[in-house]
Amino acid sequence: MYKLKPSFYNNFKCIADKCTYNCCRDWAIYIDDAIYDKYKSYGEWCSSCVDISGEKMNIRLKSDCLCSFQSDRGLCKLVEMFGDEALSEACKTFPRNYSVYDGCIEYGLSNGCPEIIRILAEHNETVFIYDEVISAPEELPNTVNPVFDPKLISLRDLAIELIQIQDVDFVDRFLLLFQMAIDSVTLDADTIIKQYSDVDNIVHFFATIRTSTPEQKSFAVPMLRLLSETVNSGLKHTYGYKNIIKSLDDVASQYTDGELYDRLAGERELSIDYDHFYENICVNYLYTNGALNMGEHPFYYNIAILLLELGLIRYYDMLAALNVDNDDISYKESDLYNITSYYARCFENIGDESYTMLKVLEAGKTLPFSMGFAFLK
Repeated sequence: MYKLKPSFYNNFKCIADKCTYNCCRDWAIYIDDAIYDKYKSYGEWCSSCVDISGEKMNIRLKSDCLCSFQSDRGLCKLVEMFGDEALSEACKTFPRNYSVYDGCIEYGLSNGCPEIIRILAEHNETVFIYDEVISAPEELPNTVNPVFDPKLISLRDLAIELIQIQDVDFVDRFLLLFQMAIDSVTLDADTIIKQYSDVDNIVHFFATIRTSTPEQKSFAVPMLRLLSETVNSGLKHTYGYKNIIKSLDDVASQYTDGELYDRLAGERELSIDYDHFYENICVNYLYTNGALNMGEHPFYYNIAILLLELGLIRYYDMLAALNVDNDDISYKESDLYNITSYYARCFENIGDESYTMLKVLEAGKTLPFSMGFAFLK
C-alpha cells in the first residue's frame, strides 16, 4: 500500500476565522439521514437549518449565502457546541479529498480554498507528486472520491508533465494540453500518450501555435465577454464578489472589443508571476480532478472546465490591472485568491450549476475561446 501527495500538501493549515472567504459560504452541502437525525436530536433550532424539500437534503444558506450554522465570530456553531463529530463528512474533510485505487491512496487539496491558492501562489518550486509506502491502509472518511477513474490516471499524469514544461510560455503549454483534451474525444488513451510523449511532435506544436491571424485575434474579447456573461448569469450564489465583478464588467463595457483587446494585450505591470501561478493552479486541479469520470468524454470535460476557470480568473485580474488608479474599485492580491477559489467552487460543486456554465462548451465555442486566451498576454 502506498499514498500520493502533492509537495505542498503538508503546508496547509486551516486559518479558521482569519479566512477572508471561508468554506461556510456558497456551498450546497448535502447531508444523509444519519446526520439529519443527529441534527434533530440537537433541537429544532438545528434541524430547521436543513432544507428537506429537494431530492437531497442540504444545509440552508442564509440570504448572504452564509451557512446557517456559522456564528458571528465566523466559526461553526456545531463545532463550538458539539465538537467535530457533529459535522457532515464534507465539512469535516474540506478542502482535503481522497481517492483510493489499486493499493494506492491519493491525498489532494481543493482549489476551492483560498488558503490553498495562496500557498500555490507562494510555492516557488515546481509542484511534484511524491509517494510514500505505508504498511497498512489508513482509516479514511466516508467521502472517498466516488467518481475517480483509475483508467484516466495515465492521461492525467502526462497532462501534469506537459503543463510543467519549462522555458515555454504558460499559455502555449495550456493550449498544448487543451489540444490533447480535444484529441481524447476521438483517440484512445494509448494513442494520445504515444503522440504527446513525442518530443518532435511537441516542438512542432509550439513552433506553429503562434502563427496567428487577425481573424483569430478578433474573437478573443467577444469570447471573454460571452464567457463571463454566461457563467455569472448562471450563478445562484454571488457573495461579496458580485460587486467587484460587476464593477469590472462595467469597466469592460466602456470599450469596444478592439479597444479592450488593445488594452488587455498591452504592456502593464501584473500583480503576480502568471506563468508560475497558473502552472501551480493547473497542477493541483489536474491532480485532484484530472481523473474524474465526468460524462461521455471525461478528460476533455475536465480540461474544458479548467479552461473556463482560468479564462474567468485571468479576465477579471487583467481588468483590475487596468484600473490600478481607480479608487472606486478596490482589488487586492487576496481578491485574486478569493475569486480563484470562488470560481473553482462554482465549477467543482454546486449541484447542476456547473452544467449551466457549460453552455459555452455546448455552443461549440471552447476551441475559439482557447485561441483567444492565447493572445491575452
